[in-house]
Amino acid sequence: MAWSSRFQQIHSLGWTHVFDRTSRATFGPAILKNANHLQASGTAIGEAVLHSLELYDNNGYSSDRRAIDVSADDRYNAGSSPAYARGVALAKNVTINGLAVDDTGALTA
Repeated sequence: MAWSSRFQQIHSLGWTHVFDRTSRATFGPAILKNANHLQASGTAIGEAVLHSLELYDNNGYSSDRRAIDVSADDRYNAGSSPAYARGVALAKNVTINGLAVDDTGALTA
């Protein structure tokens, strides 16, 4: 899922079971093929997490562990706060992993 502001969450690719060499080889190219570019208009980290939690409902998969990986290139400045979204995720036993990306595309500490 790609995201930006409060109401901008776009699914690049639906839930996909990656389980063997063939599925691994087609997964990355499928994401790139379906990638959408969002218009930058805010950084709604909390909304991205809340929307991701909704994607777990009725997705047809079962797992002992659920996680959301979030990357952002700016500070939260729109929508629900990340602290609120984190609380909702914790209540649903979902882990949030975060990566900070600077304006050059490099990971930052």
